[in-house]
Amino acid sequence: MNTNVTIELFEDSTAGRPPRKYSMQKVHVPQRNLSLSQGVDGRLSPANIPVTIQWTGGVAADFDGVTDVKITDYKGQVLIHAALCNHNNAPRSVDGVLSFQVL
Repeated sequence: MNTNVTIELFEDSTAGRPPRKYSMQKVHVPQRNLSLSQGVDGRLSPANIPVTIQWTGGVAADFDGVTDVKITDYKGQVLIHAALCNHNNAPRSVDGVLSFQVL
């Protein structure tokens, strides 16, 4: 469990809205491993595999219109900055913890 992180939710908008920031949050960000996939041409390429993040205290409605998520620790180090994945599972609450996926 990573604590004291800042979550920024970005909208893909031409209105120039600033990202919504949530400070001092508790999230679980699993280790992201690099996966490779071999194409028909024989070349290896990085494969995007969704990573599930769990946010204690988050609300699914906060993700309306969101396209990207950035999570930084208390030192300002970026833990993850990726696109929100709505293809498989939309953000949802499970046992009081919001679960969402990023690519």
